[in-house]
Amino acid sequence: MLAFLLRRVIYALFVLIGVSTIVFFLMYLTGDPTLAMVPQDATPQQIQEVRHRMGFDRPFIVQYGLFISRAVRGDFGFSYRLQQPALRVVMDRMPATLRLAAVSVGISLLVAVPIGIIAAVKRNSLVDRLTMIGVLFGQSMPTFWFGIMAIVIVSVKLRWLPTSGYQGPKYLILPGLTLGLYTSAIIARILRSSLIEALGRDYIRTARAKGLSEARVLFRHALRNAWIPVITVVGLQIGYLMGGSIITETVFSYPGMGLLTIQAILGQDMPVVQAFVVTVAAIIVLINLIVDILYTYLDPRVKYEV
Repeated sequence: MLAFLLRRVIYALFVLIGVSTIVFFLMYLTGDPTLAMVPQDATPQQIQEVRHRMGFDRPFIVQYGLFISRAVRGDFGFSYRLQQPALRVVMDRMPATLRLAAVSVGISLLVAVPIGIIAAVKRNSLVDRLTMIGVLFGQSMPTFWFGIMAIVIVSVKLRWLPTSGYQGPKYLILPGLTLGLYTSAIIARILRSSLIEALGRDYIRTARAKGLSEARVLFRHALRNAWIPVITVVGLQIGYLMGGSIITETVFSYPGMGLLTIQAILGQDMPVVQAFVVTVAAIIVLINLIVDILYTYLDPRVKYEV
């Protein structure tokens, strides 16, 4: 296991360097951010002075080398707008985004697990067909559209919940539902398929032949084995929630990393965008490692080799 973890850490470093390189190239192609940093009435001399001070007049390869040398130390420079270290600006917003992601995952599991189990147990019945239609509807619905409709109906018309911002737990309900709806649809479909496959295995027939109750067969034997692909999907969806929260946080004006990144993109604040992308990539790599480790606890047959 130790050798496996060491190898995964080395792979993670290469992934993060690759992500850093890609985001640097993409941000470089957006043009010179100097104009976004100076007043509109700035003279050409003032613009040139700012460009020189920020290093934007240096050759591309020099800028890239400086960026990588600082990025490996967690230094992405200073935010052009806020005049603070870019990584610190992103980290200050991370708790809000993690809070929203946790609520979304919780909502997803509360909705998806019962639906997936019922659909698998009632396979090919009317209940199964209706639940799968609802799941497909939830999976195909654009996140931004559902968020806007939730604001119009629940907040504006019914006045049950606030429309935007964050001043307490109730501000998490609508954005959490918006993000969790799509994720719950995916989890429900995977759980249904995995559970149907598990219920058809020989060890399930053996358990039933021993006289075990149907509930014990389902929850003690079938569901435990069906969880492995579900955990994989949940891990991937957490990464989606971290990156996909950009749209939801913008719709609800939620003060997380997503809204910060949109503002940074519009203001060509490259250090903040780069810090956000690398941070999300690091979180996804960590989650994938945790998911791999969880496999060994759910299924002892899973072994990792160097």
